[in-house]
Amino acid sequence: MKLAVFDLDGTLLDTQRVDADCFVEALSSEFGIAPEDIAWENARHVSDSGITDEIFRQVFSRPPTSDEIARFVHRFVHLLEGRHAAEPWRFREIGGAGTMLRELLATAEWRAAVATGGWELSAAWKLERAGFDSLRLPIATANDAHPREDIVHIAIDRARRRFQAREFERVVAIGDARWDVRTAGNLELPFVGIGCARSLSAAGAGTVVQDYSDLPAFFQGEDDMSQRIVQVDAFTAEPFRGNPAAVCVLDGPADAGWMQNVAREMSLSETAFRHSQGDGWSLRWFTPTTEVELCGHATLASAHVLWEDGHLAPEETARFDTQSGRLEARLNGEWIDP
Repeated sequence: MKLAVFDLDGTLLDTQRVDADCFVEALSSEFGIAPEDIAWENARHVSDSGITDEIFRQVFSRPPTSDEIARFVHRFVHLLEGRHAAEPWRFREIGGAGTMLRELLATAEWRAAVATGGWELSAAWKLERAGFDSLRLPIATANDAHPREDIVHIAIDRARRRFQAREFERVVAIGDARWDVRTAGNLELPFVGIGCARSLSAAGAGTVVQDYSDLPAFFQGEDDMSQRIVQVDAFTAEPFRGNPAAVCVLDGPADAGWMQNVAREMSLSETAFRHSQGDGWSLRWFTPTTEVELCGHATLASAHVLWEDGHLAPEETARFDTQSGRLEARLNGEWIDP
């Protein structure tokens, strides 16, 4: 039995913006904390409890009391309810999330849990509004711990008890933000990103899908998480310069439709897909809209990843079999010669 552990806001529900707005408003209205003093992207623990604790220590030089936390959460959920009454569209599910969860749980192979950095009360309220409460997913929240790593551990433990599994064959983390990528990395869990491929790949995500509307692509993403996608800037020695290309490292041949979807999500001029083949490597290139027969800078980027990953010794030649025939590249100091 395998377990998929989902984040909530931005991963299952498209609520990250309204959640952030209500979080700031609740802290400001309840405790007079200026909005400019409420920042969480660089917080030590990016969870509602961790952020609240850090802000209180910065503003009041002490942690919040249990009564203050209760007041804040009550106000926060009250604001969410008001926004939902006025703008219900801001609480919609990520495309295909409900169908995906039900199909996942209908299999004998997979089970699901939720590990959210949000408060327990607000998470339960959102799941109910989305109609996901009937799935009775095991859940861990910011009420359980500040660190997201601890929240994920608790969700996994609750899933073990719920599904009567001594251990899971595999545990996969699914999230939408760079701290989700970091958490999965710290726990050494395979990760599937939901949303912006460029930002998540830059954070280290190897597999990213836009949403759950393409279920075959999502489930293939879960099965192919040993892959990774690297963005390489060709023709430059300086960061954020040159000609960028993405390189998707495959274990074997992949479906062309799936590769096209990945290239579209990467939104770079070319995304290269390579896997070992014979005495070299099979290499294909996709723009966001179509497959192309040749791309020079994405070929150099693919060769760079081979040497960086240790697949080739510095003196070895990178050999690629492509639609345009065999291409070769050699390492020349810090540069690559075609």
